[in-house]
Amino acid sequence: MIRSKVCTLDGDDIYIRGHDLLDLTEERDYVDVFCLQAFGEFPSPPMKRMVNALLVSVADHGLTPSVMAARFTLYGSPEAMQGAVAAGLLGGGDRLLGTISTAAEMLQAAARGLEEWTDDDIAHAAAKLVTQYRESKKRIPGIGHMIHVNGDPRSTRMFNIAKSCGYYGNYCKLAIAVAEEASRQTGRFMPLNAPGAKAGIILDMGLPPSAGRAFNLLGRTGGLLAHVLEEQQEPIAADAWKMLRDAAAQADGA
Repeated sequence: MIRSKVCTLDGDDIYIRGHDLLDLTEERDYVDVFCLQAFGEFPSPPMKRMVNALLVSVADHGLTPSVMAARFTLYGSPEAMQGAVAAGLLGGGDRLLGTISTAAEMLQAAARGLEEWTDDDIAHAAAKLVTQYRESKKRIPGIGHMIHVNGDPRSTRMFNIAKSCGYYGNYCKLAIAVAEEASRQTGRFMPLNAPGAKAGIILDMGLPPSAGRAFNLLGRTGGLLAHVLEEQQEPIAADAWKMLRDAAAQADGA
């Protein structure tokens, strides 16, 4: 028998995890229903606030590659809003938009074997991790930012919310320690970026690393829709394409 626990329906009723959709529509908000769908239960007030913050904090970040993918797709297929949004979501990966999950997996691996979680244990785990990444010449996910070079303003705010919700724990401390150790070993400031901070938070919430990418995809969908709607009214994709063509022609003639 093929069935889903997420949603069941018949000719008269629709149920999400056993709750009548009509009642949910009247009595609950979107974060409540998403948590019910994804995790099987309504969130506690602290979890609800934290999930809401995770979603809002990734609502938009300007003309990112995923946003431009959505805008260019709409330019080529103006009838396909859904295709434009899908193109933007498909652009989320280990480098942009999907970094939380990668950073969370890294933190989990670094924490294996830790029992006491003392400050010294955390510092040692961070030093070992940074050394391994540097020796293998791999980029450490969750630290550094090409725009927020003096520190990602979202990180501090997310940690403040996590503290007020009871989700600032050992993994958050480990994430901070990794950034501090990377700064020490490289001799230059390597700030903990928002994905790195949120990686620690979701682990301290008891959620799997994959939840990080899920939150980012959900939170950014609204932003992509906003850019698609703006592209319909105030298009920039054609001008951006022309700039690329002109730059390519100039490079060819150099």
